[in-house]
Amino acid sequence: MRGGGAGSRWWGAAALSLVAALVVGRALLFDLRVLDSDTMAPGLQAGDLLLVGRRARIDVGDVVVLRIGSDPERYVKRVVALAGSQVELSAGRVFVDGQALDVEDRAAVPFTWRCGAQTAPGRVEVAGARRWQVVASRDDRSVETVPTGSAWVLGDQRARSRDSRTWGPVPLDEIDGEVLAVLWHSRRCGPAGGGA
Repeated sequence: MRGGGAGSRWWGAAALSLVAALVVGRALLFDLRVLDSDTMAPGLQAGDLLLVGRRARIDVGDVVVLRIGSDPERYVKRVVALAGSQVELSAGRVFVDGQALDVEDRAAVPFTWRCGAQTAPGRVEVAGARRWQVVASRDDRSVETVPTGSAWVLGDQRARSRDSRTWGPVPLDEIDGEVLAVLWHSRRCGPAGGGA
């Protein structure tokens, strides 16, 4: 009987340690977030459960969670340029330091959504080894150099997204972390949703 009591105490201590590690880990290392709009479709859709890692370093192509000033809302956007880079938006295309991000024009080609195919004019963009699909944007025209300590962010569904085209460059200290994984995919069909 004595051995059983010691074993129970051991399992209890192990379970308590695991819970404490998860609480501390969530506070310091990661967060969970449910995406509330389709502005990152087709890659991410409203209702997806995201694992967000708290990172000090942000790279071009990262999908990040951020806040804007005192706005309590948290936004999920893609980093397309960092400090010192010149961003140009022209005819729905993004150029960083004169180089187009898109490598393939997918106008009138169906994207595959989780609930079937829908035609969504768009492009495939690339940064390093990363590739992602974007839905064609409105006809934006602007040129801006990203200031020190900032990033330029865009939603992947450009026509529906509020992002650096609205807010301007985002200070790095307003970026809470990077989306590391989708833990659960929504069953909703996209694209739809709000404009965040």
